[in-house]
Amino acid sequence: HKQPATIRLHEPQHRIALNDCYLSHLQGCSDGLSREHLISETVLKVIEGEQLTISGMPWQPAGDKLKISTGNIVARCLCKFHNSALSPLDAEAGKLFSAIKSIDQFIGKTESVHLFSGHDVERWMLKTLAGLAYSKNLSHDGQRLDPVFDAGVDLAVLLQEPKSWPVGSGLYFKIAVGDTF
Repeated sequence: HKQPATIRLHEPQHRIALNDCYLSHLQGCSDGLSREHLISETVLKVIEGEQLTISGMPWQPAGDKLKISTGNIVARCLCKFHNSALSPLDAEAGKLFSAIKSIDQFIGKTESVHLFSGHDVERWMLKTLAGLAYSKNLSHDGQRLDPVFDAGVDLAVLLQEPKSWPVGSGLYFKIAVGDTF
């Protein structure tokens, strides 16, 4: 199996806590906020290329569809240091989505093996969920959801240390049949 990426969210030389960085409680922020892609740019480019159509965002009218470039699906919810520290997770997600997209090219031709760190993919999903939550881009029935995680969830620990995930933990979504996610 592939070893998970080492993620270090503490930097002794940084002692800043930027208000809008969702990892600011670590007091390891750098001097500015980054343009954090709500869904990794590597994934967006695999899925749609340079432009895609979005709908269902809490700031959009119901049923509205908007063509937008991948460079504009961003929020300022992480400082530059923390965004950079989490970039190995974005890279792993990009590789996973590329492999999924290319599967039909290999059917019946040759054996193709793709190796991923499941820990990194899970941590990327958590990072993506955190970015959507803290940028206030999650909604249900048109109402923005609070960016509050359960008090027992230590986001920084889960993002840094794959072995800290309790057995049976993961990301679960409760939706009804016919709902759009």
